[in-house]
Amino acid sequence: MSGSLRGAETRTTRAGRDRRVSPEEIRRHLEGGKDIALVDARHGIDFAGSPVQASGAVHFDIDDPDVESLRVQVNPNGEVVAYCT
Repeated sequence: MSGSLRGAETRTTRAGRDRRVSPEEIRRHLEGGKDIALVDARHGIDFAGSPVQASGAVHFDIDDPDVESLRVQVNPNGEVVAYCT
């Protein structure tokens, strides 16, 4: 994973609960092989104008949400970490 999440505010949803996690915790889980889907939840214009994206992240444009596409790309039994700036 690139260092692009450094300083980013992240949140994870597991079994209906939200909790904040640090970029370092995410990195450790990914390096340990944990099934985590990274979801970049930035607005379309913010996403398009940014040269930075976490490696392997799925973009979910909150201005033009495509829920069905997200369902295909994210394991429903895995952990989901959404981030934005």
